[in-house]
Amino acid sequence: MESGKGSAVSYGNKKKKTSLPEITEEQKFDRRERNKEHAKISRVRKKFVLGSLQKSVDAIEDENRKLQQALREHLPHDAERLIAACLEKDQTVLAKDQNSATQVLDDPDYSLVKALRTAQHNFIITDPTQSDNPIVYASQGFLDLTGYELKQVLGRNCRFLQGPQTDRTMVERIRHGVAQMEDTTVVLLNYRADG
Repeated sequence: MESGKGSAVSYGNKKKKTSLPEITEEQKFDRRERNKEHAKISRVRKKFVLGSLQKSVDAIEDENRKLQQALREHLPHDAERLIAACLEKDQTVLAKDQNSATQVLDDPDYSLVKALRTAQHNFIITDPTQSDNPIVYASQGFLDLTGYELKQVLGRNCRFLQGPQTDRTMVERIRHGVAQMEDTTVVLLNYRADG
């Protein structure tokens, strides 16, 4: 639809004509640039999460190999049957091919949340495109672990979790990583609601 032309809004069987405000070419350009930047940030965020999830999958696969080897050593007569029975269930989160592996990058963010819930119990998601990078999602595991209620968490920057013993060097490393849009991993002491 062209801007400034108006659109028809349907209410039951009646249509009401609404008029959209005129926007200049400069405003259109600014909007497109903002949308491009939001899309870029979203892709970077998803890429970071996918990298973290891949590390988790690799660790689980390694643990699975070790468990299979232990079964073969300790139950040599039953090991292959037990392993085959476990593999029959076909309940994998692994991608079947390259196309389905990259589909996660193209799906809406709710699939990202679902993947995180599967891989981790305690996490939050922030939105670096908003002022002060507020928390926009907190898992129930995170709320249980920290003792905060959802309404106390949403819309706040993560720094409210810090306390006197939080390593400021690590906090600065996170801040730098966010500013540079780089993958950053640190171990950080945060505090529960009860201190």
